Amino acid sequence: MVYIVGAGSGAADLITVRGARLLGQADVIIYAGSLVNPEVLSYAKNGCQIHNSAKMTLEEVVEVMANAHFHGQNVVRLHTGDPSIYGAIREQMDALRQKNIPFEVVPGITSAIAVPAYNGIPVTHRDYCSSVHIITAHSKQNGELNIPFPALCQLHGTLVFLMGVTSMEMVCEGLVKAGMDPQMPAAILQEGTSAVQRRVVATVSDLPQKAREANIQAPSVLIVGKVCALEKTLSWTQNRPLDGVRVVLTRPKELVSRMAHRLYELGAEVIELPAICLEPYEENPQ
Repeated sequence: MVYIVGAGSGAADLITVRGARLLGQADVIIYAGSLVNPEVLSYAKNGCQIHNSAKMTLEEVVEVMANAHFHGQNVVRLHTGDPSIYGAIREQMDALRQKNIPFEVVPGITSAIAVPAYNGIPVTHRDYCSSVHIITAHSKQNGELNIPFPALCQLHGTLVFLMGVTSMEMVCEGLVKAGMDPQMPAAILQEGTSAVQRRVVATVSDLPQKAREANIQAPSVLIVGKVCALEKTLSWTQNRPLDGVRVVLTRPKELVSRMAHRLYELGAEVIELPAICLEPYEENPQ
């Protein structure tokens, strides 16, 4: 079976229970390069083949899946966030279906919801809005955005733009030109749910400039809506004692989980990198 699994929004322990279990059973894992937190791969079993798809074509990815399937192996295709939200999984599903290879899609926690929550921004709030709208801000090859800004301004809901760092200025300018209040709260959230997450909160008119001054980089989520003003009162991650700390654990794989869990609970981002292998000692017969 090929399992197309959502890895979640960043933090390794935000993957679903089913996703983590399938990673532990997989013989082959193909993960989406730097978009997937390497901590998530700590769920893999010893001896699992792990492929980085960042430099692989669709045909190469499907070939790895097919070879594993025909050798009786389970495959996990690991996508960031939820694979069905801008995950480009249709092409892979079509290719697998043409080869009569069974597959299953395992949903994940999308960054459109989790990243704002980790920054004290609920995407809906009964006093501000009752709807949330997810939009891709990835521009076409000609640099233009295919976004109906006037329609978005009429929704009166929270707008979540994914892949929006490079096009943030065009998005904010487009919203203001379409009639949005220039003083509408807005935020750009970098590496959300990780120990090194950062945020800049401003108005839709001055957010691009403030984001440049803060040197905000991808991956980031752009949020526009009144709920962004709640981050000062509802933010919580910075209250954890190890918030902003990244720890590498080199203990044996079978011993690392307890320590990792304790560090997670204190707010640290933990990378499990076992560098020790314990094996029974055998006497040399000579």
